[in-house]
Amino acid sequence: MASSKARRAVKARSGRLANTKRKQIPPKKTSISGTRKSKPRHSVEKGLDHFAEEMEWHGKRVEKYGKRLEKKMQSWWYNTFGPVAPLIQSLVNIAIVGIIAILIDMFNAILVSQFVTNLSIFIMDSIPIFLAIFLFFNYIKYFYHKAPNNRHLLRPLEVAAGVTVIFWLFAWVLLLAHQSAEIGFFQQVSNWIFPNLWNLFFIVLILAYLGILVVSSGKAPLQI
Repeated sequence: MASSKARRAVKARSGRLANTKRKQIPPKKTSISGTRKSKPRHSVEKGLDHFAEEMEWHGKRVEKYGKRLEKKMQSWWYNTFGPVAPLIQSLVNIAIVGIIAILIDMFNAILVSQFVTNLSIFIMDSIPIFLAIFLFFNYIKYFYHKAPNNRHLLRPLEVAAGVTVIFWLFAWVLLLAHQSAEIGFFQQVSNWIFPNLWNLFFIVLILAYLGILVVSSGKAPLQI
């Protein structure tokens, strides 16, 4: 009897110790980092997409504001100075070209390049041609301002002249490069371009007017 009572007392005591140990074991804590990692990844991507859309919207808004401001300034300029406005613009453009030529000379004092020297000489010798080019394009812009509904009449002429001027400048760059480095291929290309500038001008002009006639047949005049 004494031994059985002793065994029951030992079991009861061991049970109390086990319960005490269970109470002392702290519950497992969930880490904050684990909770954050469980956040769905697509929500971050949605946030980035939303930010990109907002930036695009603001960019378009700034662009529209810039166009409106440019249009207002252009209207003020032409309404204030009238037909003299394109002439003033052309003179300002020529002054800028002259400043560029001077800066090229200053830069070439360090570089000492024959090509840069030839380029500066070409710019200064071609000042009258550049003035005529600026006058042409500035007066076309003035015509667009005064007759916005008739842009299609002179737009092909503007495109043809622009393409011709680009090829003319390209031919001169090739010729100046040949004079500096004696590259025969450059000379051949420039010698082919110079005599065909007028042909290029009329080809582009005819194609531009034909494009307008084809697209705008039976419709309102095409705005290129």
